[in-house]
This record gives sequence, structure tokens and C-alpha cells, in this order.
Amino acid sequence: MTDYVVLLVVVLVLAVCILGLLYLVLSGSEEQDRR
Repeated sequence: MTDYVVLLVVVLVLAVCILGLLYLVLSGSEEQDRR
């Protein structure tokens, strides 16, 4: 059970980090295009 919980936490953290990076990249590219 502990291994299953650890895997879930790791996957959630990775998903949040990836989404955050994608959001920053998309917003940054949009700002550059506007300029």
C-alpha cells in the first residue's frame, strides 16, 4: 500500500510540474509573439 501511495504522489507532483512548465512556456511564447 505504501508503494502505491508513493507512486501516486510522485505522479501527481510530476504532472503539476509539467503543467506549470507548459503554462510558463506557452504564456512566455505568447508575450514574445505580441512584442
